Amino acid sequence: MNKCQWVSLLLVVLLLGCVNSLCAETTNAVLDTPGSALDVAAEGSHAFVADGAGGLRVVDVTVPSSPQEVAATALSGTASGIALYGSYALVASGSSGIQIIDISSADNPQPYATLPVSGTAQDINIVAPMRT
Repeated sequence: MNKCQWVSLLLVVLLLGCVNSLCAETTNAVLDTPGSALDVAAEGSHAFVADGAGGLRVVDVTVPSSPQEVAATALSGTASGIALYGSYALVASGSSGIQIIDISSADNPQPYATLPVSGTAQDINIVAPMRT
């Protein structure tokens, strides 16, 4: 789980603790996106938004009270779910499958690969293996 809580309504409503290691306070901020924000994942000072027909949106949350969109990537399908794994964002994109985006440079996300699925990819979660 991220240390920040996010709620997506018609607008992306960001209920941020802090982006740092401890959540000491909550800040409310709003950022309108061109699509329908359906899911969000945060890493460091960036939030990655699965924005429906709006594709993948990258938001700088360094100043939690003033989030700024810094990049966007058009995706085929409808971006409805997102998970982060290292320097990659895995985006569930409906009948277009799972799209893997290289986010090693968050300000310049690049398509990396597409994994086809039978049916419709609506959400994605990454489960880490248990350590012994």
